[in-house]
Amino acid sequence: MKHPEIIHRPDVELGEPSYEVDDLKFYCTCGACPEQYDVYRKISEEKYEMVCYIRLRHGKLRADFPDVGGIQIYEAYWEDDPCLGIFPSEEEREYHLNNIAKEIVQALDAIALKKG
Repeated sequence: MKHPEIIHRPDVELGEPSYEVDDLKFYCTCGACPEQYDVYRKISEEKYEMVCYIRLRHGKLRADFPDVGGIQIYEAYWEDDPCLGIFPSEEEREYHLNNIAKEIVQALDAIALKKG
């Protein structure tokens, strides 16, 4: 898999992230139905690399690396609420976003090892 060199999307003003986990910045791009995030990491003073797309819709949470349609690195289900399009609590949001952050770091580390 080729390491993406993506400068933040020119049509999106990043502003302040909704969440930060280590060097990863989570930007909420839709608040509900689906709740979704683009995740970036800073690669230089003016460049940000998109490293994940996250979406919670119809009771399914998925994270794609490095962008929508990429490799699915995380998933979770809410079988008791198949219409869920937003995290039911802040605690669950933080729990899952932290777990996704770990998966992103593992994916980035794997790419770095392959590059040597």
